[in-house]
Amino acid sequence: MTGRQISTLEMVYSPYRFATPLANGVKQFGMWVPNTEPSGSGLVLPARFRGQEGAAADTPMHRHLGVIGVTGFLMQDATTNPLDYFEGGRWNSRRMELSEKVLRRRLSLLANGVRSQTGSGRRHLSEKN
Repeated sequence: MTGRQISTLEMVYSPYRFATPLANGVKQFGMWVPNTEPSGSGLVLPARFRGQEGAAADTPMHRHLGVIGVTGFLMQDATTNPLDYFEGGRWNSRRMELSEKVLRRRLSLLANGVRSQTGSGRRHLSEKN
């Protein structure tokens, strides 16, 4: 592997640190668990995308399953290039706003006796303990 390939994998598999902690105090996202095929998820690809170093202006934008959450929900424009996002930049206040809303909603659900469960035996949010 080249030095750049190793650096890419180190970035993908290292914690992503937020410029501003989330409303619940979380300061980083755990990123991805190492696996034997990093390109299988579509995160590591041989292609360049618009906004990346060396990419032509007419290069397609990066699209991935989670992109609409970033462009539509966070950036509030589904046509925006998701690679334009950078931590602490112009969308930081929007990320903090969303973080506070999610935390308030979670605390409200807990106050009303709604527990979050995963896996089998999952409860609907309208169910009480």
